[in-house]
Amino acid sequence: MNELIELSEALIDETDTKFQRIEVSRIGWKDRLTALQGHRGTGKTTLLLQYLKLKTDRKKSLYISLDNFYFQSRSLYETARELYQQGFHTLVLDEVHKYDNWSREIKNLYDSYRNLKVIFTGSSALQIYKAEADLSRRAVSYNLPVMSLREYIEFEQGIKLEKLTLPDILKNHTVLANALSKKLGSPLRFFKQYLAHGCYPFYKENLENYHHKLMRTVILVLETDIAAVTNIPYNSISKMKKLLAFIAQAAPFKPNITQLAERIEAKRETALLYLEYLRRAGIIHLLAPAGKSLGPMSKPEKIFLENTNLAHALCMEEPNVGTQRETFFLSQVAHLHDVDASPVSDFYVDNKFTFEVGGKNKKFNQISNVKNSFVVADDIVTGHGNQIPLWLFGMMY
Repeated sequence: MNELIELSEALIDETDTKFQRIEVSRIGWKDRLTALQGHRGTGKTTLLLQYLKLKTDRKKSLYISLDNFYFQSRSLYETARELYQQGFHTLVLDEVHKYDNWSREIKNLYDSYRNLKVIFTGSSALQIYKAEADLSRRAVSYNLPVMSLREYIEFEQGIKLEKLTLPDILKNHTVLANALSKKLGSPLRFFKQYLAHGCYPFYKENLENYHHKLMRTVILVLETDIAAVTNIPYNSISKMKKLLAFIAQAAPFKPNITQLAERIEAKRETALLYLEYLRRAGIIHLLAPAGKSLGPMSKPEKIFLENTNLAHALCMEEPNVGTQRETFFLSQVAHLHDVDASPVSDFYVDNKFTFEVGGKNKKFNQISNVKNSFVVADDIVTGHGNQIPLWLFGMMY
């Protein structure tokens, strides 16, 4: 027990609070049960340690990783009960999917100790609302996406930038782009850097080794996180790797599920299930047809990698420029808005706006007669009318 307390104190003391992925005050920490999800490497653990350092009484708060060897012979419930009796009223539980029966024991803690606050994190592949014990009526859930272009600039340069809304960008993009370019000097320089290495904070540890480490992180998600949540056998993980390898080379594309299934020697239903696992894990993005919802076993209209850094890490060759543009737009906008495949263009957002993504010379021909349509152009600092610079959509969160 003392070892857990000492480890927690050391980790909190070592945590840097200069850069915060999400302002600590934005999350409703007052809730008795809070879930924080997100892809490996997005900074969940750091965010929670920052919260413990900045917003809690250190004498009453504790960070615990449930992959600690301590829990091989001790239960979470009994450990938390003893800590509560010692005066610890805030427990941050990391890597919960590494612990059997985590949902049942967290539910029991919630029901037994009304003055105990529990914050837990796990793989993005976790389905909190379909856990063994029903936490949906108890847990308030937050998702931590990969860093936006705005966050990358702050992390890299220390330049704080205000978040922009989609309506702001559509109405005032020329004024906003001019103001930001004066402040940043060269937004396109940061944009190009971000496409290659700006999505995950751990790029700063070793930029030269970043893509290799990101690839290893993806493999870890498949072999450890998805396997822990779904209990699928290793040969299924191997098939999922094969499926992801194909997606990485082909995305974005309209899938033929039967052919994908044949490629990995699996049934059609199994291929759809693997796609859903990869989506939940934050590795791919499945785009629904405009006006339709995408169920777990529905065929997606289009498949993308979740972000541009994954393309650099998983592709055998330099990612296609057009692919990078579309993937960037989708990854930045889909976190806050509903994005579907457009029947006439690239993307249909919030069942209202049509976006065609391309280079600086992209024309309006394809969407000239479409209401609420915009060209999103790369390689320009400012736009005019319904032509908007692509990089500006990276300022939305």
